[in-house]
Amino acid sequence: MKNESGSTIDPADELKPKDALSPLPLLNQRYWRWAGLGSLVVAGLLAVFASYTEILRDSLVAIALLISDEAREVSPAYPLFFYIVYWGLFGFSVFGAFYMGLLDLRYIRLEYTLEKRAIMKESWEDEDFRAALKSAAEKGHELEKHETYKE
Repeated sequence: MKNESGSTIDPADELKPKDALSPLPLLNQRYWRWAGLGSLVVAGLLAVFASYTEILRDSLVAIALLISDEAREVSPAYPLFFYIVYWGLFGFSVFGAFYMGLLDLRYIRLEYTLEKRAIMKESWEDEDFRAALKSAAEKGHELEKHETYKE
């Protein structure tokens, strides 16, 4: 297909990221960057809260109580379900931030590849470039002919 300028339209250009808001929020880079930042903030707050309170110690005590009966001197402040939910939320937040970072890297690589393809396509469609390429190929053939005659 051809556009207004006469150059061909590449179907991959339709996959190029748009600046407009996407109907699905995680298909827009801005949203998953904010989601990754939010995940990092939640994981950081949970880690800081665990270091300033006894949650880390108590969660380890709750696990020790499951494994052995000798750790009965110290009892945890919360039930085991609370610690599972707390550390599950922490792990989910860390995993979410890591996943959003990988998603962003893949998106940036896709943008780079599409831009490189567009530049190559633009170069090949330039008539001056084609003429220079054709003349260089003809000179190369002439040099090959002279080389074969000399031998």
